[in-house]
Amino acid sequence: METVRTQSGDILDSRDASESDQALPRRVGWRLGIQGKLVLSFAILIGMALSISCWVFFYESRREVARHSAQQVVQLARLLGLTAAPSLKANDTWELDTLAREVIKNSDVSAVAFYNVDGHALSVACRDPAIDRSNLGFLQLPDSPTQAVMRAGDRTAPTLGNFAMVTVPVIGPEQDAAHPVNGERLLGYLTVCLNENGEWAHLQKVQAVQILIGLLTLMGIVLLMYLLVLRIFQPIRQLVEATNRIAAGDLTARVAIHRTDVIGRLARSFNQMATKVKNHQANLEKTVQDRTVQLEESNSRLTAEIAEKEDFLRAVSHDLNAPLRNIAGMAEMLLHKHSHAFDVEVIHRLNRIQKNADVERDLINELLELSRIKTDRQRIEMVDIEALVGDLSGLLENDLKSRGISLEIENRLPVICGEKSRFRQVFQNLIDNAIKYMGDGPKREIRIGAAVGTRAAEFYVRDTGQGIDAEDIGHVFHIFRRGKNAHATQVIGKGVGLANVKSIVETYHGRIWVESTPGKGSVFRFTIAGQHVPTVQSQSVIDGINDTSETGLERLAT
Repeated sequence: METVRTQSGDILDSRDASESDQALPRRVGWRLGIQGKLVLSFAILIGMALSISCWVFFYESRREVARHSAQQVVQLARLLGLTAAPSLKANDTWELDTLAREVIKNSDVSAVAFYNVDGHALSVACRDPAIDRSNLGFLQLPDSPTQAVMRAGDRTAPTLGNFAMVTVPVIGPEQDAAHPVNGERLLGYLTVCLNENGEWAHLQKVQAVQILIGLLTLMGIVLLMYLLVLRIFQPIRQLVEATNRIAAGDLTARVAIHRTDVIGRLARSFNQMATKVKNHQANLEKTVQDRTVQLEESNSRLTAEIAEKEDFLRAVSHDLNAPLRNIAGMAEMLLHKHSHAFDVEVIHRLNRIQKNADVERDLINELLELSRIKTDRQRIEMVDIEALVGDLSGLLENDLKSRGISLEIENRLPVICGEKSRFRQVFQNLIDNAIKYMGDGPKREIRIGAAVGTRAAEFYVRDTGQGIDAEDIGHVFHIFRRGKNAHATQVIGKGVGLANVKSIVETYHGRIWVESTPGKGSVFRFTIAGQHVPTVQSQSVIDGINDTSETGLERLAT
């Protein structure tokens, strides 16, 4: 299994990597890995904390600048009010104009305006040339001047920028002749605008410096966190690399991690596991070697036993066939030389002796053939089953015609890679068995066909004969086991043919079974594994293409 190392150091399976490449919405998160996610999470939290701190600082700084400017402009307005009180009391506009022009010479003052008790402007001096007594602009008092008294506030004008503006009452002394006690009366109003551009510019510089410091701090913290996370995950990467080495077969892989925390305990457990796996593998290899030696010895003994069995079978076949041949030969010689001297009963008995000897010789040969089916393999070739069944049909033509039986091939029979004589034996036994047990029914047919699947080819031989009783179906493929009904006992047979068929089918990784209903015929079915049927693979592809259902597609994938 191939592995892929991400930029964060994680080891991933290549199959998982290909699947994640297909999942585009999750590909970024997958590439970050746990280390990148941790660093990103910390960076976001710290960035949020720094942003909130900067925002609070900016907000409080602006409030402080505004409060300080308000205090300054109020103090300046009160001082200026004391200075202008005599001029306001005398309505001396020339003195007021002179005082106003002198005041705005200070760069911190943007505008000054003096008003009488009714709120009418007596004198105006402003750095904006458009502002004068005929055009007061933002210096215009409301209809009720008392509404604007002592209300300092920040204002902004295109030509003046930011400034703090306040309107204060000018109070003057007054002495009543009847009551020589000093009193006070309202002389007018005074508006002062204090320039804040310098404070705001300085505040913006401070803010820029703070932002820069915050960014540098964030970068430094992120770098530090990355190094810490990298150091924390270094042992885990060592564990991953050691795991991959063990998965590749290198059981000597160990991790050199000496720590007292959880990762250290994990590393020690990993090393212990690797040692145990190595010991188990060594024990397994030794066990496999021992089992291999035992298997070789068993194979040698089995080969010797098979050879011994072959020798025994040949000896038994020869020893049994020799007296049977002598008996048959003697009976034939007596019939040939002395048949004229024997009566009919003697001649009948000699013929029976000869026939029984021939039957026993054939039985011995069939038993010998049955023992050799799985051990004595013949030449492997491409066998055209349809042509083979056609040859058998010609060979059994006399039996078929004499019994009035029709033999037909219902569909195309596939080609099989195997032993031609063995498959000839299979179909000959099945067809001959169908002919023998056809019975006396009106419908006398034998049908042969096949179905090619995705894993095997299934053949069948169907007849319309007498059928098989339910208690006999489980024994029809056993040697020397035959049906017990009256018609079956009258059929000449040795009980070896179907056992031969079963042995041949199992040689080709198949199975055979029978379906039968007494009085309605039987169907012998058997399968041949797909590895022996060249058309199985191509048929599998065709079935998968033609069958667009879910089951068909799954069968094609399998």
